[in-house]
Amino acid sequence: MRVRTSAGIRPVDFLGNFYMTNTTEMIFGTIDADKSVAVELKHDDKLPADSNTYIQVIHSTLNFEKNSIF
Repeated sequence: MRVRTSAGIRPVDFLGNFYMTNTTEMIFGTIDADKSVAVELKHDDKLPADSNTYIQVIHSTLNFEKNSIF
């Protein structure tokens, strides 16, 4: 699972029971309705008032098919 954000916001800390292969990707053994994960976001820069800010959570299946959750 990976968290992508607009410019000016970035994930800084990840909490939960998972393995991280790099600084942005979380690897889960299994995930179901009883599991949870928390991501701390940091506001680094001034956000433009005339556009939207996005936070996207992406997960991949075992066949590496990418799906967007939010």
